[in-house]
Amino acid sequence: MRAKEIFEAIDFTNAVNSIEQLIHQQNIQFKSYEDLIRFVANRKFLQPQRNDTQFITDVAQAVLRRLHKE
Repeated sequence: MRAKEIFEAIDFTNAVNSIEQLIHQQNIQFKSYEDLIRFVANRKFLQPQRNDTQFITDVAQAVLRRLHKE
């Protein structure tokens, strides 16, 4: 792996962990997948890292998978 790929993987993992933790702390429930996407996209701490649609979608999908495992 190149350094850029490693940093992107770390950004992704940190984003998923942070979003999941926030959802649990605030006991947030979403009515639709679109609500989850909007929630992820509106997190201020993600915007300096990556603000592209694919990254946001990937984070939301990973969070959704983790939430359904529980």
